[in-house]
Amino acid sequence: MSFNLDKLFIDWSRAVPNGTPNPKNDYHLVILKEICLSKGISTEIVDSVMLVLEAEEKPLDDKEKEKADRMGLKWKGKGYGKESEKKISHKNVDGKLVAVDGDEEEEKEVKTEPMKISANPMDDGDMTTGGDNDDKTQSQNISDENQERVDDFNSRVEKSNLDEEGKKLAKDTIEKMSIIYDENASKEQKAKVFNSINFGVSPNREKLYLLDLKQFGGDYYKILGKGTKNTKDLVNKVSDIMELPDDGSKMSGEIEKAAKPDLGSENIRRVFKKKSKKFTDEISDTNVERLMNTPPLDRIKTKKFKSLFGPLGGDGMILNPSSEHSKEYLKFSLENNISLDNTIEVLEKYANDGKVSPKLAESVKTHKERLFNVLNSGDVPSEEASKAIDDSYAQMFDELMNENKDLAPRMLKQFAEMRLYDSEIAKGDEAYLPGDGSFPAGDKLVFEKGKAGVERVAFISVKYGKSGDVYGCAANPKALQTLHPNEEKREIQGQYMGEPGYTLAINDTLVETKEKTKETISSLLQEMEGLQDIFNDDELDKISDAVFNTKERVNKITEEETYDGKVDWAKVQKKLKEDSVILNNNKILQKTIGEDKFKKLIGSRNGRVAKKVDFGAAHFMTGLALSNQIRTSEGFDGVSHNKQYYNKGELKTSTLKGTVDLDEWYIEFRMYRTAGRRGGGAQISYIGPELKEKYGDSMIGHIDER
Repeated sequence: MSFNLDKLFIDWSRAVPNGTPNPKNDYHLVILKEICLSKGISTEIVDSVMLVLEAEEKPLDDKEKEKADRMGLKWKGKGYGKESEKKISHKNVDGKLVAVDGDEEEEKEVKTEPMKISANPMDDGDMTTGGDNDDKTQSQNISDENQERVDDFNSRVEKSNLDEEGKKLAKDTIEKMSIIYDENASKEQKAKVFNSINFGVSPNREKLYLLDLKQFGGDYYKILGKGTKNTKDLVNKVSDIMELPDDGSKMSGEIEKAAKPDLGSENIRRVFKKKSKKFTDEISDTNVERLMNTPPLDRIKTKKFKSLFGPLGGDGMILNPSSEHSKEYLKFSLENNISLDNTIEVLEKYANDGKVSPKLAESVKTHKERLFNVLNSGDVPSEEASKAIDDSYAQMFDELMNENKDLAPRMLKQFAEMRLYDSEIAKGDEAYLPGDGSFPAGDKLVFEKGKAGVERVAFISVKYGKSGDVYGCAANPKALQTLHPNEEKREIQGQYMGEPGYTLAINDTLVETKEKTKETISSLLQEMEGLQDIFNDDELDKISDAVFNTKERVNKITEEETYDGKVDWAKVQKKLKEDSVILNNNKILQKTIGEDKFKKLIGSRNGRVAKKVDFGAAHFMTGLALSNQIRTSEGFDGVSHNKQYYNKGELKTSTLKGTVDLDEWYIEFRMYRTAGRRGGGAQISYIGPELKEKYGDSMIGHIDER
């Protein structure tokens, strides 16, 4: 092969932002790869070279590791230092621990020497290049408006009180992130760079956090801005190319967990008795059995779901109906739900550490006192008692929001469920709380009369959103599908790629062979009016082949990363995003399906996922199946969606029933299993006709299931 390596290096130098290529900079390597591919160099050769350039530095040998331990040194990302100190005192040089010569040396920018290539690693002996491609270079193309955004981020860093080490780390990260604004960069380039950055996103999806800055203490990790126009724009741009991570905050996660309703496992009243931790066929509570046989509760077959919370009568069975025992049920709820006490305890702990205001815990304490005052007033059940409970929650919501707008939503979305339940019990409605935390679709069950006067259960899913833009559904699709009227459609959805029996987050029996995959896709489409001919036979063949081949590849990767029967999901996820076979299948699906057709299948807003870089077989199959399940169940008839939100100091609430209009549903795809989160599949929320008209196909919110 005739190839000018000097010219390649010149082109690379012109393309990188600072003019000096750095083989350890992910963004620089992405640019180099694109330049090589544009010159006709084979993907296999380029990938081999990238692996060499991306190789990690030589690790410390055993003696040097022991030396580091004796000195109390810990790895800090760019070198070694004492855990109690911010600075780096030693670095790894060719596997040896070498002291950094003072602070001045620490702050020196490491200059990258020009890349020396003694032999041509891309020479495969028969390839020639030349022509117009040799004159092509790739440079950043950032608009003036977007450059102002980058400058704003850098300005915030410069004006901060971060030390020089922290400022350099922040600016280096911002330089990497600037690829999101580069109009010359592909989605693949952008996704690769952001996958290499340790960042998080706030629950309201308005702030992007640089998590590596947490080592410097304080709120420096929020240095890009706290919900500014530029951070909102940045988050939206990143969400267009990849799944967004959470905020990585241990404190906020702990507070949210504490606020989750908990009435105690000892208070669960079950239909079936348990023996040796397994359910038997012997009936435990006949009253719960009667309640669980009411349509559409009778569709649920899983024994663990056949349970409720509630006080017991003299016969040892759950009191029912709850509407005739309102005070007993409210007393049971207030005395056994320990979430308020748990939240107070965690808030007080962080208040003592100086991390949150003590007013947060005080607000929750006072709210709890008000609830018991309602119980002891003697007015239960009554409209007045119900209103008093609503008013107490509204006052607490207002106080928490005014005190801490970041933490408050984490607590309020958990409190919202009990607000609705306690209020309805106090009013005299017949309502129950499911005894299993993963109960499908409903946070609360309300028994009501149907059109023919027959008793029927409404599943009420509850969601809290600051702006009111997110409705329930509390359950993921794997749980929600158990309520489908057609029993054959109750085991379609899975939760993540690689899940046993649900390799593509969809039941493996539906994609067992290429022929079966095509049959499944065709069958699902035939049941959806107006979509039967959305793909021609040639397109169906291409889609089916790509889906089946992806399934086989995912199984292979999962098998390769299984050690002693345990799957290393971190490695699996990394491979799923980088595997050339899967990426090629993704491109086939993206080209064959396209954004426009996927919008017709799952709604104009939801179909935008087809333009994301990792859109592939799992997204298509779960989206298609979910669309079919919604349409063939009349919008999951029987499930209602309660929305609670805080607006201008007032607590708002409303409840809607789902429809078959996919533009009235919001779907977010979580196809990967990560540490602490088992994917979730095609997470779904009903937003209703009002928000459909308000937002069209724009981004409207985020379902945050933890």
